[in-house]
Amino acid sequence: MLISALLIAAITIIVTNEIAKTIAKEEEQKVKIWAEAIQRKANLVKFTQELFEKLSFEERKKVEVWSNATNLILSAEDEKTITFLLNIIKYNDNIPVLITDKMGVIKLTRNTDTGQIKSGQILAGEALRDYAQYPPIAVAYEKDTDQIYYKDSKIFSQLKIFLTQFSASFLSEVVSNNSSLPVLLVDANHRVIDKGNIDDAEIANAQLIEKLIQKMSSENEPIRIDLGDGIEKTIYYKNSALINQLKYYPWILLCIIGAFLFIAYYAFSTSRNAEQNLVWVGMAKETAHQLGTPISSLSAWVEYMKDQEDLDPMKRKLIEEVEKDVNRLSLISERFSKIGSAPKLEEHNVYETLNNSVDYIKSRASKKVKVELDVADKQQTFFINKALFDWVIENVLKNALDAIDGEGQIYIKYFQLKDDIIIEIKDSGKGILPKNIASIFEPGFTTKKRGWGLGLTLCKRIVENYFKGRIYIKESVINVGTTFRIEIPV
Repeated sequence: MLISALLIAAITIIVTNEIAKTIAKEEEQKVKIWAEAIQRKANLVKFTQELFEKLSFEERKKVEVWSNATNLILSAEDEKTITFLLNIIKYNDNIPVLITDKMGVIKLTRNTDTGQIKSGQILAGEALRDYAQYPPIAVAYEKDTDQIYYKDSKIFSQLKIFLTQFSASFLSEVVSNNSSLPVLLVDANHRVIDKGNIDDAEIANAQLIEKLIQKMSSENEPIRIDLGDGIEKTIYYKNSALINQLKYYPWILLCIIGAFLFIAYYAFSTSRNAEQNLVWVGMAKETAHQLGTPISSLSAWVEYMKDQEDLDPMKRKLIEEVEKDVNRLSLISERFSKIGSAPKLEEHNVYETLNNSVDYIKSRASKKVKVELDVADKQQTFFINKALFDWVIENVLKNALDAIDGEGQIYIKYFQLKDDIIIEIKDSGKGILPKNIASIFEPGFTTKKRGWGLGLTLCKRIVENYFKGRIYIKESVINVGTTFRIEIPV
């Protein structure tokens, strides 16, 4: 499952990265088109400005020729010259012209809206503002001087409006067609010239602009352009929301797969532990059941033999020893019968409980083995099931005896630490190899030639499952000894 999950995640990451790269290239191409559009707009603006200046110059020349013809017609003598000059005046059929005297009274109009401007009116107000975009041209007569006012012709004005609207709509169309990519055009001082798909709040002040530029620069290489004024401008852009989603998608998928694996493993582990528990419980109860009949029979035989009147002291002593072993078997059977059932926890004295187990081990140990119980507080109590707890302590002490191998020391102490009773059992035996420490509580693991590897496993299950405590190896040094530590809540 883990390998499959890793393969799925790897393939997903590779595929999404390739898709993201493809989209990133397309978005970069969009930005280049946007930059090219701005460049073309700049060229168009420059061209139209030059065209407007040229057309404006040509129209002023026409008005100057028109004014010269008006001035010369007064001094012309022959009819051909007068006709020629009149034709010059007549053929100005597109430039709006006003002739006023020095007091501003309109004397003559040409190509104007006669409904609004008429001869005899004073050139003032809106009409004056309309015709004041260019300086007037003076026409001097012998005794008087007139002023010729003019403005752009209708064709020139319409062309101007059209080209301005066209250049403005040209860029806006390119920007609006880019519906996903955030772009920012700034000058050398990082002043915003134009933007696309960026909220005004993101560029509300200089600090935010700098922050946005830094972020955009970290994601994509900026594009430099010249708008025709010789000053370089810069286009910054960042990844679209689609690319960001594609980047995060495989990791989200990986987390989902990881969660699925964790749940599956937890379910499998729980199921396996439950199955193992059933095996342990079944084995323990079956053992208790199988021991029950012979133990009952042995107990009856012991009672029968004790009732005999002709027993000498030696035989009676032997019967007492047999009775002790039968009682021991009964205790073992009782312990096995309690496996799998919720044991009743009762308050017991720590010292007395441990001392009983120590006495039992001393009676079975060599005289060269010294077993010492260090007592901190003989009145200390805790809640346990005595039969199961004795089983744990006896198992650990037996392992200590096996490690000592006939000669050495076993040191037992207990104390309270916060809400736990701490019991430490230290031996001076051969120790445990570091590689085996992690496996010491696993079922079937043993370093003995004739061991089943079940004793410490049962200890761990009893302490953790029934007493809600912990048992572990605190320390182990080869040829120095091992320290077991048991922690049980008060």
